[in-house]
Amino acid sequence: MDSQGNMSFTNLLQEDSNLDKELLGESQHTPMSIQESLFQVYMIPSKSKRQASNFTVEEDKLLIRIKSLGKAEKAKRKRKDNEKEDVVVFMERKTKFLEDAREVEKELIRMKGEKIRLEELRMMEKTRLEELRMTEKINIEKERLHFEQAKEDGRMRIEEERMHIEEERMRMEDERMRREEERLQL
Repeated sequence: MDSQGNMSFTNLLQEDSNLDKELLGESQHTPMSIQESLFQVYMIPSKSKRQASNFTVEEDKLLIRIKSLGKAEKAKRKRKDNEKEDVVVFMERKTKFLEDAREVEKELIRMKGEKIRLEELRMMEKTRLEELRMTEKINIEKERLHFEQAKEDGRMRIEEERMHIEEERMRMEDERMRREEERLQL
């Protein structure tokens, strides 16, 4: 009880451990309906909120019961509203997640396509380089054969010239011998 002789709700809850039993109908006192209780309500201003005064203990308990039922109903309604809001939030999140997953999947497909394209380019470049190497090898072989042919042609020319010189020498020798014979015959 406070200094004015009124019992506050918190004091009532702290002092009476059997409050649940009384509220659930297991009280030793006779139950009192709201119509049977004729009381006067005086509002006394307090720092936090106004409180009613001149209530009996039973009336206080009844008010607490009504207040807690109102809170429970309000909480139940709020839970239902929250469930609806939660479903909406869940669906929004799910939609966003699915959109994000679709974007990621598109990006993966794009990256796979890019990877395939790069692999094709790499293979084309590898083929091109291999063809260049083969062409270079063929050109080197042609050049080698050309040099060998030129070398062989040079040898043949030298041999032909040597043979030509030998023939010329032989002809000159024949000419000299013929002159010698002519001179001897003369």
